[in-house]
Amino acid sequence: MGFVKTDIKTIEKNVFRMIGDEWALVTAKKDGQVNTMTVSWGGMGVLWGKEVATIYIRPQRYTKEFIDAGEMFTIRTLVDLSGMAVLYAYHIQTRELQMKFEVDTLQNILEMQYKNYQLSQESIEIVNQKYHDLKHQITLLKAEANSQKSIQYLEEMEQDIRSYEAQNKTGNKVLDAVLTSKSLYCHNNDISLTCVADGTLLDFMAEMDISALFGNVLDNAIESVQKLDDKEKRLIHLSVAEQKSFLRIRVENYTEENISFRNGMPVTTKKDKHLHGFGMKSIQSTVRKYGGSVTTGLRDNWFELRILIPLNQQKTAN
Repeated sequence: MGFVKTDIKTIEKNVFRMIGDEWALVTAKKDGQVNTMTVSWGGMGVLWGKEVATIYIRPQRYTKEFIDAGEMFTIRTLVDLSGMAVLYAYHIQTRELQMKFEVDTLQNILEMQYKNYQLSQESIEIVNQKYHDLKHQITLLKAEANSQKSIQYLEEMEQDIRSYEAQNKTGNKVLDAVLTSKSLYCHNNDISLTCVADGTLLDFMAEMDISALFGNVLDNAIESVQKLDDKEKRLIHLSVAEQKSFLRIRVENYTEENISFRNGMPVTTKKDKHLHGFGMKSIQSTVRKYGGSVTTGLRDNWFELRILIPLNQQKTAN
């Protein structure tokens, strides 16, 4: 269905009845998405010699974001039933395609994080075995070294390889693997990652959900701090604890970005907004699966993500 140019002066319909009684549909497009709403406030007339159409939309309405972001919008009266049917069908089809895209993307993120965990687990076991073998060899060489300089060199070597030993012992093997993998990445990228976690509290969760949840929250924090030029400010802290019969997961990272929030969640700053932000959506999806909630905030240059999941509910389910 294409556009047909029409002289506005040929419109013979009663504007008061069209907008005030029959209402109208306003449609706008933003970032490849289309949104439509009904309106009953507006008018048509002449302003400074130009024919104009005016509508009034409350700032709280979701469609206003689309109108503000786009260069044009359409107004269609509800009396035009054929046009309304085509427009409605197009809107529903677009929405269904967008929902399918989101579901498929979230599932891909879930599987990708789980595969990363499996690969990390295998790599960590190999590295740990090699680390312990090398540590014993260094101890033997130190015992046979005949100079202080040689001993000092071996001690420095031992210190260098120590970071590759899996130090995370939270009580949950999946969380341990994710933390070790992310810790090694942070170590190699001048990021300080600290963690205080009781992994036994995660026993009710599926392995795939644990890997996806913590993989995503840490990936988001790492991506944020890597934007900081001052390496001393690249700080991330993770805590997992029980608080009044709730599992509380809290992730904090330092930031100097001017973060905007919508419905309590940060708005992505990337250009292709409809292709990004799925990490946060995956986090919300996983937490909702267990009846929990996700909140975020920004205070004194610290971005904070808070997750609460009722533990009593999980024990009853199990």
